[in-house]
Amino acid sequence: HPYPKPLARTREYVEIIRQIVRRDQPVDYHGAFYDMPHKGGANLGKPLKSTIHPFRKEIPIFLGAEGPKNVALAGEICDGWLPLFFSPKEDAFYRSCLQEGFDRSGEDGKADRFEVAATLMMVPGDDPERCADMVRPFLALYCGGMGARGANFHFEVFARMGYEDVALKVQDLYLAGKKQEAAAAIPLQMVEDVALVGPPDKIRAELDRWRDTCLTTFLVSGPPQMLRVYADLILGYKNGVGIFEGSWDLPRSYQDLEVFGIKGSVYMKNGSVDRQENRKITPVAITALAAEDSEPIAYMVSRMRQNKPIEGMTALDINVEVIEII
Repeated sequence: HPYPKPLARTREYVEIIRQIVRRDQPVDYHGAFYDMPHKGGANLGKPLKSTIHPFRKEIPIFLGAEGPKNVALAGEICDGWLPLFFSPKEDAFYRSCLQEGFDRSGEDGKADRFEVAATLMMVPGDDPERCADMVRPFLALYCGGMGARGANFHFEVFARMGYEDVALKVQDLYLAGKKQEAAAAIPLQMVEDVALVGPPDKIRAELDRWRDTCLTTFLVSGPPQMLRVYADLILGYKNGVGIFEGSWDLPRSYQDLEVFGIKGSVYMKNGSVDRQENRKITPVAITALAAEDSEPIAYMVSRMRQNKPIEGMTALDINVEVIEII
């Protein structure tokens, strides 16, 4: 088997990455899968530190995972999970996998800081079927053309959703070289389980069920002209651009930094604005100006998060322009 014991291998890999980033000592790691430094060859290897000096000794590590055991591993040893083909109807299943990992981690309250950042495919348009045609080739490639018959983890994701018969047909067609027919065999419902397609009002209504899941962050991408459309759909303000003004007495806690103007609460976090409704977060890029202070707004907010006042300031006056989703 070319890739034995993937869970144990991933565990070792993450341990090594954390040692490299910490730089508290040269990396001298000898596990079941990885040898650093490698023993053998010219026998000249020696433990080394990274030549790069990270700003932090601990950086968040997100694990891309699809199978239940790997999702649980993400909850146990990582800071976040990157799902692929997440479906709101599978939320309870994934929550149970994550909880298994949280319990094994031994860290109290880990679920509260854990992030789940999922790619959200959106294709707005008048006809849901035609919009779904933009997604079908992608799904066909992954559930039918990736890996090999009997060894395709993406196939298993859709089988768990109840589409095993469809996935088998798509796989047969794709592996026979009939890619267009494979894509055409994917029903609209299967697309709608993992993507948002159709008129804007339909997408906005369906977003509610995504917000009620374990997801904390939507990851969106596309051409620049579409990013503002996505911002409109997700955040609910015209043309993806909004100007918000507010003033707060200091010191205030991180959670108290509310920018008025959007339904729900908007918080400053590490140089971005987060729209938070019951911990459901959508990040957007910002430009910001703080009155009578030249410090970057992100730095000021990081200090506020520690409940420390900003020296020389009695109030924070801010003008924030949301410019695009990142």
